[in-house]
Amino acid sequence: EGDWINQRDPAFDEFMLLGDKDGASEAIFDLLTTGITTARDAWAYNMSRVVLESNIRRMIDAYNADQQRYAKLCEGKPKVQWPEVENVIDTDPKRINWSRSLKADVQRGKPIEYEVTSFVQSMYRPFAKQWFYFNRALNEYVYQIPKLFPTPRQRNVVISVTGIGAAKGFSGLVSDTIPNYHMHDTGQCFPLFWYEKPEAGTKPQDEMFDASDTPDADGYIRREAITGWALAAFRDHYSNPTITKEDIFWYVYGILHSPEYKSRFAADLKKMLPRIPFAQDFRAFSNAGRKLGEWHLNYETIEPYPLTEDCKR
Repeated sequence: EGDWINQRDPAFDEFMLLGDKDGASEAIFDLLTTGITTARDAWAYNMSRVVLESNIRRMIDAYNADQQRYAKLCEGKPKVQWPEVENVIDTDPKRINWSRSLKADVQRGKPIEYEVTSFVQSMYRPFAKQWFYFNRALNEYVYQIPKLFPTPRQRNVVISVTGIGAAKGFSGLVSDTIPNYHMHDTGQCFPLFWYEKPEAGTKPQDEMFDASDTPDADGYIRREAITGWALAAFRDHYSNPTITKEDIFWYVYGILHSPEYKSRFAADLKKMLPRIPFAQDFRAFSNAGRKLGEWHLNYETIEPYPLTEDCKR
């Protein structure tokens, strides 16, 4: 691998793939994605929904004003005579934060509409939820997140881990709201579920389920992200047919929090996505992961640990 220092542990390669963007069949998760990249976090996030709504309205108004001005300058001219977008738009950062996609939308003559349904909760940083404007028009890259949280009514849980080449040490955190790309440094997200919305008159992607799955009130069909291959592998290894896909999800979470795992494979976790071993005691790690998940998801409601504040100077 060309590792002159911080060499990888050869045992790591023998573990199960957590996920693979190339669609490897032998992986624990059949879908993975990075978190949301807005290119304008200062506008798209806020602790206060009221403030966020005001910011979004002002930015949309600023964008639409520039888009209309550009359209008038281009009116009746061939495309080769259109002015450069940068020479027309107002780049004052107090009005709007421009990005590549927004400038392209100006050229396409595409206005932006304010959508009140786009205000949702998001995990901006670990244990730091904020209100978020989840909308393709003002989010630079949404990746696969719309499959994980299509609307606030579709519930989900995702494990977000530090990505390849992250500046900080490896860590993982579970969330039941939309994760930001930097919730963990260049984070990769592995969901418990993903949602499919078949077009009218078409069948779902996976023909295995078309006879048994019924869309919810919003037209979405919920899929389990743990693969059938992983379920069979765990049941076979532990000779236990009662293991469920949700058990495997929390087992993964337990393994990712093992001090021994994080210490021994620190070099591997810097350079590769996590791989998961078969531990000696499946239930111990699955139960520990599930309990950790309860604390990490419900941190705002758990009774605080008793502390005494020392105000001495």
